[in-house]
Amino acid sequence: MIIGTQRSILSLLDITKRKKAEDALSRELVINSDLANISRKLLESAPIEDISDLVLEYAQHLTHSKFGFVGYIDLKQVILYLPP
Repeated sequence: MIIGTQRSILSLLDITKRKKAEDALSRELVINSDLANISRKLLESAPIEDISDLVLEYAQHLTHSKFGFVGYIDLKQVILYLPP
């Protein structure tokens, strides 16, 4: 309120760009943390099934989806067909 009056002063500041930047940084932090966890599993030589499960979990969280698919190809089990 302005002293001696019935009036007040209002000041507004648009923080849209700042909030978008903060959200982008927060998302990047989550992605980097997830990638670090996956990298740790790879360095530990974790079973491929565990790594696949982890990738799927992080992908679902990142995309806010309950659906997902992660697979791998076992080259020892691949049978190649080469036409004559």
